Amino acid sequence: MGSSNTRTSPALGADACGLEHLPHVVNKVCLLWGQPACDAYINRLITDSRDGERQGLPWEAALELLFLAELSVAKRALVASTVTGVPFPEMFQRCRTEACATKTDPWADVAASTERSRTDRKQVDRPPSARRPTTDLA
Repeated sequence: MGSSNTRTSPALGADACGLEHLPHVVNKVCLLWGQPACDAYINRLITDSRDGERQGLPWEAALELLFLAELSVAKRALVASTVTGVPFPEMFQRCRTEACATKTDPWADVAASTERSRTDRKQVDRPPSARRPTTDLA
């Protein structure tokens, strides 16, 4: 049985890869692109804030998210370089340093905490029609 992280949409061709298998992630990244919230969202996806309980992303999707995170930093550096006149390589290094220093802590992030609390709710709190089937991973 395939995991929900790697389930292929019937609309995807055989050559689909990476994030194309996770349309909800693609939609959210597109919605947030160019905003600081996008970096925080990508960071939450690649950082385990569930004590190892998160299933994880397919390798190709994780690589594409890392690329998008780097591209986001490069975009900010390009704009800042144009505005300030600082050479792009220098501004890119500054932006990378700033991005590393200001990574969001998934434990302190309200959205991540809300996501965690949603997964911690007991199945009995939901009506039978809304309960997720339990799976035995053993």
